[in-house]
Amino acid sequence: MDFVRDVCAEDALEENLRFVSDALDGKCTPREIIRNYFLKDFYKDHCSTHQKRPIYWMLDFGKKNGFKCLIYMHRYQPDLLVRVRTNYVHEQQERYRTQLAHLEEAVAQVDISQRVKLNKQIKKLNDQLAETITFGEKIHHLAEQMIAIGLRDKRDRFRHLYH
Repeated sequence: MDFVRDVCAEDALEENLRFVSDALDGKCTPREIIRNYFLKDFYKDHCSTHQKRPIYWMLDFGKKNGFKCLIYMHRYQPDLLVRVRTNYVHEQQERYRTQLAHLEEAVAQVDISQRVKLNKQIKKLNDQLAETITFGEKIHHLAEQMIAIGLRDKRDRFRHLYH
């Protein structure tokens, strides 16, 4: 959404988001439609368009959507994985921990029907947090190597990190 806000005038943001979401044929709010597209379909469409030689890579670890990150291959630098881990993976872990703390406080103060709903959210967040911790450990090993790669071999070096 920040990209659309930066490119378009602030007063036209919602109209532009609606235009994009209408092209994607979703049944939620424009923001949810666009978010779901990037989470589920963008990378598949991108690979299809670029005949399995994408210029964007999706770093993705797990089925719980704990963390996903698109990387533009032409901007790759040896310290990129360090920056992804430090600036994004760790921050996402902290967001999960904060949300969990709030939900766990709320569980003690609600009735049983609400408690079931909150416990489901807590389980999902715990699963996502566990996924990001595992991903952080995996990417840490690669980040320490500060791998410099050429455009031809970039995809092959990181095949195990993305789909």
